[in-house]
Amino acid sequence: MEVVLHAYLTTVPVPSGELEADFYSWTIEGVKSEYFSSAKSWRIIREKQPNRSWFKAVWFKSNTPKHAFHMWVAVHDRLPTRNRLAAWGMLTPTSCCLCSLSDESRDHFFIECPFSKDIWRRMLQKLSPTSPMFDSWAQMLNWPSLAPSQSMRTLRGIAVQVIIYNLWTERNNRVFRNQMLTASELFKIVDRTVRNTISARKTRKYFKNMMVVWLV
Repeated sequence: MEVVLHAYLTTVPVPSGELEADFYSWTIEGVKSEYFSSAKSWRIIREKQPNRSWFKAVWFKSNTPKHAFHMWVAVHDRLPTRNRLAAWGMLTPTSCCLCSLSDESRDHFFIECPFSKDIWRRMLQKLSPTSPMFDSWAQMLNWPSLAPSQSMRTLRGIAVQVIIYNLWTERNNRVFRNQMLTASELFKIVDRTVRNTISARKTRKYFKNMMVVWLV
């Protein structure tokens, strides 16, 4: 690219007062524009990807950025679970630090582990008592989109991300700080976090009656 640009510049005449006044233009895909558009430029240089099925479960309006980012990492299975650490050659136990019943993979830790299931059960009792327990990571990701209204979809999305974030925090506290909470104690943190999230956004359209739904 640098060679092509240099070759082109050698064909440009040196500025001279005898020539016409200099001017500039910005051309994208053969169309000249009077101004520079970073959005259009980004679309040109960035390879366009199809929409992902998990997109709305991660990036939705009114999410908490640190929860959404953590969810995005988990969706891509990039969290340093014990089975991944072992696969990298690290000498570390592979058993789940919450239940010790299976290797600590993403799907086991967040979905299959009895401790995690207890947290999900408590949340489902609040938001969807008739919903079955999640059997897979994909089912959990799809659950918020099944809500009958935008307000409920947002609340479900917030609750899911808060649980994923706090389960991983509990895991790290057990591994690195030797601190342990019961499922009941951890869900109190989840409950308080969801309440604080709703309170901070209570003036927004979809949050007006959300606290009532969560507290029922």
